[in-house]
Amino acid sequence: MLDPMIISVLAGIIILVVGIVYLCSTLGNPLRSIAPNLSGKILFNGDLQFQLQGQDVFIKYTAPSKNQSAEIRFYTKGALGGQLLIRPETSQDGFYKKIGLNRELDIADRDLSEKLYFECDDQEFLTQFFDHNGMKSEVFDLLDYYSDIEITPKTCLFKRYPAPTIDSLSNPEIFKFGNELLELAKKIPSTGGNHPEIIFFRFKAIILYAIGTFTLAAGVICFIWSTQYPVVEDAKLWIWASNYSLVISVTVMALVFFIIKGFSTSSKVFIYFLWTFCIGSLLLGRYGCAVYNGYFDRSPVEIFDQTVIDKYITYGKHSTYYHVVVSPWRPEQSRAWSFTVGYGEYQSVSPVGTRYRISTHKGYIGYEWVQSEQRIIDNQDF
Repeated sequence: MLDPMIISVLAGIIILVVGIVYLCSTLGNPLRSIAPNLSGKILFNGDLQFQLQGQDVFIKYTAPSKNQSAEIRFYTKGALGGQLLIRPETSQDGFYKKIGLNRELDIADRDLSEKLYFECDDQEFLTQFFDHNGMKSEVFDLLDYYSDIEITPKTCLFKRYPAPTIDSLSNPEIFKFGNELLELAKKIPSTGGNHPEIIFFRFKAIILYAIGTFTLAAGVICFIWSTQYPVVEDAKLWIWASNYSLVISVTVMALVFFIIKGFSTSSKVFIYFLWTFCIGSLLLGRYGCAVYNGYFDRSPVEIFDQTVIDKYITYGKHSTYYHVVVSPWRPEQSRAWSFTVGYGEYQSVSPVGTRYRISTHKGYIGYEWVQSEQRIIDNQDF
């Protein structure tokens, strides 16, 4: 049983963290300036809630940053039944449809099908949605201002990106946007069709997202771990590992293409899996092999006393790195060996006379790796 003092400390930490999150989401929130005029309130997640027509309307605002424009979202909640995202069609959408990755549902109106893209796999729900008189013109009018219209079983959302700053929006404009949102929400069909294939597609998407994320994470872990087992001929290891990881990646991507194709959002799943799995598998191939090569290596240590032949400095965004280069210790070695040292050691190193003792191992799969670099102190250092 935990000590009451420990429980009190943990509870205090939790309360402190929650308080800090709440203060950050409220005190520095740009929506605070307009909340009183709308008779609204700032929620714990930082969104603004106010009422129109007796219903709750929410505003989520992302302030502009150095590399990103402002984004604003108006949304309302309810039992809306279906899943649909409407946005202008892009050249990428056309490409994905041509290669058979994405499949867009049939829309009788050619104007709608050519200008807009519908992320929806429920034909019944989409057809019912556009059965309302004037829905086509209403959607086009909304997309003159908003980037896309998103409907989920629980929310109806309008997004604008890039958006004006929140301070530039007047109360009448905000009320207008809120009323447009509520009017569209009233016309959304309450239920969609029952389609097991959509559920199965979402299940496959979740599995692929998980596999891609896990592969990338494993690759990054191996990249960090491999610094303990630096390979001398790293370029050769790259080539050797890539021959396998590239073949595996191409084979897996071809398989995933056929597994996931045929839905309106297949490209989203495929592109995410493509980047995460391919990058992760390349990292696993190169750095995973380095870890395997060093971790299971039981070969005896070999010692080489090498002379410094060069030194140089590199610069990161906020750091400076000092490097020392020693001569190759094997005739077949394709390059000299360089490693990082501290500033003080770097200052005292001389390309003429300074030596380092390099300790290496053969490697479990035959790639020599360096265990340590230790400076040799002798009369030539003084």
